[in-house]
Amino acid sequence: TVGASSATATSAVLEANSITQGFLPPRMTQNQRDLISPKVAGLMIYCTDCVTNGEPQYCNGSAWVSMSRYSVPSAPAITSLTAGNGQVVVSFTAPADNGDATITKYTATSSPGGFTGNVSQSGGGNITVSNLTNGTAYTFTVIATNSVGNSAASVASAAVTPATVPGAPTNPIATAGNAQASVAFTAPVSNGGSAITGYTVTSSPGGFTATGVSSPLTVTSLANGTSYTFTVIATNAVGNSVASAASNAVTTSACSANVGGTSKLFMCYNLGVTGTQDPLTYQSGNNNGTLYQWGRQTDGHEVRTSSTQAGPVDAAVAGKFITIYMSPWDWISPQNNTLWLDGSKTANDPCPTGFRVPTQAQWGGLFRDGKTTGAPGTATRNTWTWTGNGYTVGANLYLPAAGSRYPNNNTLQGVGSSGYYWSSTVDVNDVTSDFLYFNNGNVEPGFFRFRSYGHSVRCISE
Repeated sequence: TVGASSATATSAVLEANSITQGFLPPRMTQNQRDLISPKVAGLMIYCTDCVTNGEPQYCNGSAWVSMSRYSVPSAPAITSLTAGNGQVVVSFTAPADNGDATITKYTATSSPGGFTGNVSQSGGGNITVSNLTNGTAYTFTVIATNSVGNSAASVASAAVTPATVPGAPTNPIATAGNAQASVAFTAPVSNGGSAITGYTVTSSPGGFTATGVSSPLTVTSLANGTSYTFTVIATNAVGNSVASAASNAVTTSACSANVGGTSKLFMCYNLGVTGTQDPLTYQSGNNNGTLYQWGRQTDGHEVRTSSTQAGPVDAAVAGKFITIYMSPWDWISPQNNTLWLDGSKTANDPCPTGFRVPTQAQWGGLFRDGKTTGAPGTATRNTWTWTGNGYTVGANLYLPAAGSRYPNNNTLQGVGSSGYYWSSTVDVNDVTSDFLYFNNGNVEPGFFRFRSYGHSVRCISE
């Protein structure tokens, strides 16, 4: 029966009595329940899909509360974080109170990004959260879920940054020196999310290494005359990158320099120098060497004190410096543009096996490419340093100001103040040939002059 309050419930405004039937509150799903508005305190429903088989609930004015003995768990606690490559492992302990219902799942959530991971278990453990951005700092919270619902979130963790090893450095370029090589390279596009702390360059063969924090790095203890390539790795807090591609091959020597972006081996002395004097200083003129007329072999004419013969001549005269200062402005007539060549080493080339007279382009590449002329400080391929009697080019090549022998009066000019170094290149006018000229204030890698002059020859490796 239903009626007014009886003596058994004097405080109730409405009382239902039955021994064969029950009170049936409104039945609805969670979604339907959540559409009720306004949420009036005291409303009662039966939620058909709450918990496992449904449960009665009442509204406290702001939220729906279970009328059963079950409740959501208390919050778990995060114990540690382990960062990895694009992921973090969140370690946690189970909550003290499971709400009298078995915990079925834990979910970890990142901030920023809202990336999640979960595990299905009742106790504590580890959750891996993936798809994170290396180099970004994240904090995490964990919730526990039982048949009633989700716990409150744990206290947010400390920040942690996922990371991996860096990418490989790129574009290694080696420049040979005296028992060493300088290796320049480009930093990796990606540092893996962790600052790069250093680089290591390794030689092949030999496995000689150099370490440092920036490009270039110099590998020492190499064997002169040996060809080497080099690889570079980058290191961050996580570990080492894979190795870069191998560099260009270079041969270490006491006398080498950057020619057009490539390390090239030169002979240590001008042709005609004998002895074992230091190849990197002036040596009071003892490493000036001899002076060749363009296109001629070593036949004695190149000796600075050789006898002379008036020219032009139709063939070289051994031991004679040919003097002439009128048309055809050459020691030989008719002129022959093939005595020395750019494309290949000729029989007349006076350099020893494995070496040749440099081309004009190679002299230009030693300075700043082409025929560009300028002050030493404008060089881009190597640093040109005037020593008072010549130039130190880079760290491992010295060109003395060895002067020139003039074909009109058989005199030496510019010794100690100017350098004249033949190239194998015929100038565009087909009458003169190019050479490297320098003094203490200017470098001209495309100068040209009559072939009857006597100039230095510094051989370059083929």
